[in-house]
Amino acid sequence: MSTIEPNVGQAEPRWLDENEDRAWRGYLRMRTLLHARILRDLAREAGLSGPDYDVLSHVSEAPGRRSRLGELAERMAWSRSRLSHHLTRMEQRGLVTRENVPSDGRGASVVLTDTGFRTIQTAAPAMSPPCGTTSSTCSPGNSSTLSPASPTP
Repeated sequence: MSTIEPNVGQAEPRWLDENEDRAWRGYLRMRTLLHARILRDLAREAGLSGPDYDVLSHVSEAPGRRSRLGELAERMAWSRSRLSHHLTRMEQRGLVTRENVPSDGRGASVVLTDTGFRTIQTAAPAMSPPCGTTSSTCSPGNSSTLSPASPTP
């Protein structure tokens, strides 16, 4: 029977000091609480899940409120299969439709319906609670500090 020794031939990892650990754990807690609050507000205000909002926001920002299915899956870092299953549920609720792309026999576009557009408009305030308060953490100075730390594609 063999025993595997951890870190054999490897340098000891650098552990966080007390201040770094406190900052890291504070960040994790803040992220968890903020995300939970946003999702709760989103469900209450617009009847959407986080993934619903992600789809609607991406498609609503696309030219003509339509996006190729493959391109949307890539932008969202989802598999085509996951997106397709989610779109089926959203189609049943009248938020989006799928249309074949005439120039590509296999391609499909996701199209935002009027209901979907009204829903994303209703949802928008729920997705920015820290920016909509008088003690906003999203002041112009803070936004310019946070943006490089969280780049988006």
